[in-house]
Amino acid sequence: MKILFLNGPPGSGKDSLADFLAASLGIRHLKFSAPLKEAAHVLLGLPRKADTYEKEKEQELAAFHGKTPRDTYIALSENFAKPFFGPDFFGKEALYRVLSQDSSVVFSDCGFLPEIMPIVERSPEDACMVGYLLRAGCTFEEDSRF
Repeated sequence: MKILFLNGPPGSGKDSLADFLAASLGIRHLKFSAPLKEAAHVLLGLPRKADTYEKEKEQELAAFHGKTPRDTYIALSENFAKPFFGPDFFGKEALYRVLSQDSSVVFSDCGFLPEIMPIVERSPEDACMVGYLLRAGCTFEEDSRF
């Protein structure tokens, strides 16, 4: 099993690349943020599925009380989940999803070293790889990732 962590600024094509790899190589496309997005949606009484608001994640929406989905997810992550459960919380949660897979996986939303460490520490030495995507006009400005 191989595990690929994709990092890059918003709009750089991480999800598109992960979808392509999943379709062409038969690997699973996972996200660290899936449980966070589902929790935010449940809190707001919205459809639970994690990718429901992907096309609108930069828009201020009434369903998110005038906030963008992205800003809501970041606030819930940085102001509650990580301070309360620890900086490696999303990595620990993702570890269970990785261990249940029988194929290689790609994470399209890698942004923090503590997220990947629980997976790296439990994986064979050569199993994990990090890919960085760059795209003109895409920056980490106003984003919580590195």
